Amino acid sequence: MTDPSANGDFPVWCDGRIALDADRLLELAPHPRCITTGRIVAGRVRFAEYHERRLRRDAAQQGLGALPAGLCVRALEELGQAIFGKATGIVRVEAARGKDDGLHVIARARVLGAEPRIWTALRASFDHEGPTASAGAKLADRPLYERGRADAKAAGVDEALLFDPVGRLVEGCRTNIFFVAADGSLCTPPLERGAVRGIARDVALARIHEIQERDLGREEILHCAELIAVNAVRGATPIGTLDGARIGSGTAGPGTNKLVRALNANE
Repeated sequence: MTDPSANGDFPVWCDGRIALDADRLLELAPHPRCITTGRIVAGRVRFAEYHERRLRRDAAQQGLGALPAGLCVRALEELGQAIFGKATGIVRVEAARGKDDGLHVIARARVLGAEPRIWTALRASFDHEGPTASAGAKLADRPLYERGRADAKAAGVDEALLFDPVGRLVEGCRTNIFFVAADGSLCTPPLERGAVRGIARDVALARIHEIQERDLGREEILHCAELIAVNAVRGATPIGTLDGARIGSGTAGPGTNKLVRALNANE
């Protein structure tokens, strides 16, 4: 097993081969590159069927071609087992076209670092671009998210929230966002605003039927009872402060706990 503490020296899974230089054998063409990132626990990927469905759906939607069934999960788990063994880690799988015009699958691993139990966030100083031709697909190299993540890092917070030009919450740069409205309803912004269709979002909607899709304005957000960041790697994490102002009690509440239970069910 490769030592997970050795930063940056992990082998790569590329088209079924695990090697330190595997991805260097490929020259990628300037096409969209679809990605999915999974948490590996004891050699298995959480939400395996969702990762499989997403990468196949997004690759077809972006015109990359049809991925063979099971290839995404194979890449996630083979690399995860090779590097982390029974430990926990992160593997990102990418579907991309090469200059040979073939469809290739590349997986890379990284260590799951520690994060606070309660996040802080800021409102991005720029607008979300809104719905695009990617239609919810998770793509590599999106400058919008890179800029937001850089701003969050510079400010010393965990997430940057993106709003559309008319002031509606779309998503975070790392996560989909859920909130508990003033009437106690557990809600998330509609995908039609342009957010990535996150795996944890899909799982939560499938397992908690009372979740509502509802818009949340830039000014309304401070009046939420809870604000919750959700993704497939980290699960559900409360956002305690936004731009330094406390959200609700500033801690996990019933909405966060419901999401945590749903995402951990059968795991």
